[in-house]
Amino acid sequence: MFDDTLVRAAEALVAESALDMADEDGQLIEVWTITSDGVALQASAPRLAVREGMRLAGRIVFDQRPHRVVVEVTEATILSDRRAGLLLTVIEAEIDGFQRESERVPMSLRGTLTALICDRVVPGEPLTITVHDVSEGGMGLSVADRRPRTRDLYRLDMRTFEGAIRQDMQVRSARPGDHPNTQILGCAFVAPSAQTISVVRHILQRHDDHHPTPQTDTRHALGLSPQPETQGRPPHLRPAWQT
Repeated sequence: MFDDTLVRAAEALVAESALDMADEDGQLIEVWTITSDGVALQASAPRLAVREGMRLAGRIVFDQRPHRVVVEVTEATILSDRRAGLLLTVIEAEIDGFQRESERVPMSLRGTLTALICDRVVPGEPLTITVHDVSEGGMGLSVADRRPRTRDLYRLDMRTFEGAIRQDMQVRSARPGDHPNTQILGCAFVAPSAQTISVVRHILQRHDDHHPTPQTDTRHALGLSPQPETQGRPPHLRPAWQT
């Protein structure tokens, strides 16, 4: 009987279709996943980068939580001059303790990513995106395209009430979105400009301003405090600003 978590991890790997996994030396290998059966899955990878018995580790999201998944190469066969066919076995799947570098604030903004250096997107091709969270270090984006991959480099163009952002961004994580053929990309700013930093901080400040302090704190900030002769009065006899 297979561990349910390992089975779901295998299914999630297949749902990714392509992802970077690290070998024992920390080198990243792009693995293409095909089908799964229990904890076993069919896949392929660059022929010279894999061998039987080696282990590969990657980070994927399933059950709405990030997990670190480890697979073992049970079999490796030659498919072509460049690729090897793999039979992988999921041997570990644990919730990942990875934390974002800075807190992200929910947001809804529109923009465009233009490909610069990408694995599967032609340089100069624009992709329409929706920004769904923002932090000082980057953004979470939704894109109706399955081609973007981790480590891809894009230029973000977007306009906000606080100003325009034109900034290079690198994809740090990618997972399937809630709708078919969509992805959620976790992107980090690359050498953010002063303009980008200023606009993002103003966006975050606007979000904070939507959560006003309690009325008592506002009165205190304005220097308004109860007068001694009215502190003991019942509510219906107090001035309006005290009730």
